Amino acid sequence: MSARCGGSWVAKRLALAGLAVAVTVTAASAAPTAQLTPASVSFPHVMVGTSSYETYINIQSVGSDVLYIKSIGLAGANPADFVQVRMCPSLRLLPGQACAVQVSFTPTAAGPRSATLSVESNSPGSPDTAALSGIGDPVSPLLAISPASLSFPDQAVGTPGADQTVTLTNPGRANLHIQTIALAGANPGDFVKTTDCDGQTVGWGQVNVCYFGVHFAPTADGNRSGTVVITSDAPGSPHLLNLAGKGVKGLMSLSAAAINFGTTVVGGTLQRQLTITNGAAAPLTVQGASLSSGQPGDFKVVPNCAQTLYSGNSCVLDLSFRPLSLGSRATSLTITSNASNPSVVVPLSGFGDLPTNLLPTPKTDDHSFVQVAPALPGNVCRVRSQGPIDVNVGVSRVVGAVGATGALLTAGAAVTSGVLSPTATLEVLAYNVSSTGSSTDPTHQVSLNGQVVGPLSGSAGQWSVTSFTVPITTLRYPALPLSGPPVPRANVVEVLVDTTHTDDGWCTSVAWAHLSFKALSPVVMIHGNGSNGGFFTRRGFAGALAAAGVVTDNSINLAPSSGGSATIANNMLSLQTQLPSVVQRFGVDSVHVVAHSKGGLDMRAWLGTFGNANPFRVLSLTTLSTPHNGSALADAAEAVRATGLGVPGVSLVNLSFISFGAGIPNLTTSFTAGFNPPLPTGADYRTLAGDTDTDGNGDEYAAARAEGGLNTLFATNPLAVDALVTATYQFMHNVSSVTTVTIPVGIPVFPFIITVTLPLPLPGGGPNDLLVNVFSAHPGRAPFTGVATFSGAAGRDHASMANAASAATVLPFLITTDTTRGDLK
Repeated sequence: MSARCGGSWVAKRLALAGLAVAVTVTAASAAPTAQLTPASVSFPHVMVGTSSYETYINIQSVGSDVLYIKSIGLAGANPADFVQVRMCPSLRLLPGQACAVQVSFTPTAAGPRSATLSVESNSPGSPDTAALSGIGDPVSPLLAISPASLSFPDQAVGTPGADQTVTLTNPGRANLHIQTIALAGANPGDFVKTTDCDGQTVGWGQVNVCYFGVHFAPTADGNRSGTVVITSDAPGSPHLLNLAGKGVKGLMSLSAAAINFGTTVVGGTLQRQLTITNGAAAPLTVQGASLSSGQPGDFKVVPNCAQTLYSGNSCVLDLSFRPLSLGSRATSLTITSNASNPSVVVPLSGFGDLPTNLLPTPKTDDHSFVQVAPALPGNVCRVRSQGPIDVNVGVSRVVGAVGATGALLTAGAAVTSGVLSPTATLEVLAYNVSSTGSSTDPTHQVSLNGQVVGPLSGSAGQWSVTSFTVPITTLRYPALPLSGPPVPRANVVEVLVDTTHTDDGWCTSVAWAHLSFKALSPVVMIHGNGSNGGFFTRRGFAGALAAAGVVTDNSINLAPSSGGSATIANNMLSLQTQLPSVVQRFGVDSVHVVAHSKGGLDMRAWLGTFGNANPFRVLSLTTLSTPHNGSALADAAEAVRATGLGVPGVSLVNLSFISFGAGIPNLTTSFTAGFNPPLPTGADYRTLAGDTDTDGNGDEYAAARAEGGLNTLFATNPLAVDALVTATYQFMHNVSSVTTVTIPVGIPVFPFIITVTLPLPLPGGGPNDLLVNVFSAHPGRAPFTGVATFSGAAGRDHASMANAASAATVLPFLITTDTTRGDLK
């Protein structure tokens, strides 16, 4: 609040109190002040009679009134030694405005000099001042060198360049006497002083000058430097002038650092050219080009570059290759010159080819493995004295458990059960030829992993494939990795060259080695609702397959969602995150899948969405007690969820062991009636169903009792569990489905709705495995073709559908599929 407003408010308050008050408020006024910035200036040493640089002092009006400047002048001890020039366009400065005064120092005598810049104004503190000071130096000569340094362009070694002129002036106040001008520094002999100022007197003032010249004549290539040392009677003597330049020689630039002529038959000729260019300013003289080392007799160079090349000019060397023998050939081309790179070596190489009837390399897949022979020196066509030819064929498929060397531990069981071929095939594409004209055919002995398998066959001078049948146990296989693809296991194919003779009369070459065998694709097991992959181990299915030498995996766990097992949609996505990694660990491109209960529905959904989107094929899907047509027991569970009441034929107590999880709605008859994802073609689809009741009394449930919630209940009340199982079996025997119906009741005033469940009877009854009846497990729709039912003495409950006997039933199905469309084909 302002003072005036405050007075008015007080007056009003006093008037209200009955008092007469007069209030007068007068606004304050601030006098102007002249502020000088900077407050002092100290000039450097200046020779008497010469002037310093100019600097500025600002005068600013500080305050709320106008500043009127009356005068600006110099005072103090030596005002004549300083010069001030007023830059202000006006002597009237509004508040906040500023103007400048230019000051400089021109001493009239040696020693400290001082003065004061004085500003008179209407400022209360007028005059306002700024201190000026400086030191006058006695009169003396000065030496100025222009330019301050000399940089010469690149110059050919041994050739002088053009002069550059150096100007010496005397900006002092006395005559300058130059005593000597000499060359020093790192390379003084590379620079030449051509004119002279030694002993000269240079008067003061810009009119009097002295000139001398310097040029660059490098004695070596590279960066060169020197210094001109000037001694005189000027302060700071001696004065230095730095010199720099670069000596250059001719530079050989080649169109190629190495030349590979490629391949031609022995006795044929290939030609190439090599261009030599002078890449520097100095002339280049090519002195010679010669061949040495390796096989120089297989190469030729025409020395048509013995000439001088000026900057940017080129010449061409003509080169040719004529192999005199089979295999890799090489030599070195050495080019000499007077360049900064006086000797350059260019590797030359080529290949003496064999006949062109080379057969194509076999395809590599998960049961056929190929290794192209390494192109090592002497291995293209190797003679006896050079040692054997080794080709390591990497097998990258897991076939079973292996020992430390990669030997298969389950070979006997796998061969006996028919899931692995008893033998493997080794093929070697090789060539042999006489190197000296020998007419006696040699024997080139082949071994696999240290075991002799026989000699190479074929006619001399031809590429031929030799095939060997070897026991499957001869091969070495990779171990199953924790993650990622298997690390290939090397199978060493060794060829001993010419075991018949003692000299190097024959050579042989190997193009590739190929290993192949037959093996059943791995079996991946998918568990059902509320279970885990260990189910197949607990029930015996996984162990039975492993005992037969089958490679299996039951590591996939479909994690339950909140409140129970996950839906088909969730499990389908979970399968996509796990199944490709499982398959990758085996190093295969196809698998069989065995799924139990709801796992079969999960797999159908995965096949319909992702079956053709992965780099592997599912050769077959076998479902064990999968409710393809739904389960009346799931209907009953959903009815209880909707009504809170039991279902006729099965009480709430009897339904208590069933999980009311998120996956149960996917098992109802209504859901499965509309669930039919398209399955990929080219696979076999089979179903197995079971009938628990082997004697008609509904009490065969030993395996089911060990899974889920029944195991705990049975331990405390076996009779109750027996009654529960019997009731469940009978319910599944008599009921095909359960529906929930809402009935509105029209009572006046209080209308309400009744929800009831209606079990639909199964005419004639139906066998079941407690949870899934046979009708549901066999969907009766394409593409499910293979059907098997365990009943009577071979009856199964829901859990025992995954026992060892079931595995024995499933294995022939898998072998049949693999024999027709898999790796056993």
